[in-house]
Amino acid sequence: MTARSKGERPMRVMFIVYLAVVLVGLAYFLTLGVINR
Repeated sequence: MTARSKGERPMRVMFIVYLAVVLVGLAYFLTLGVINR
């Protein structure tokens, strides 16, 4: 993870952040479903 090129590929960072948010949201809703079960 070298930060040599700062603004070269911002799409990759946004894509990783998007995947992280989606995974956290899925885990959150799954845990809610299991708890409310």
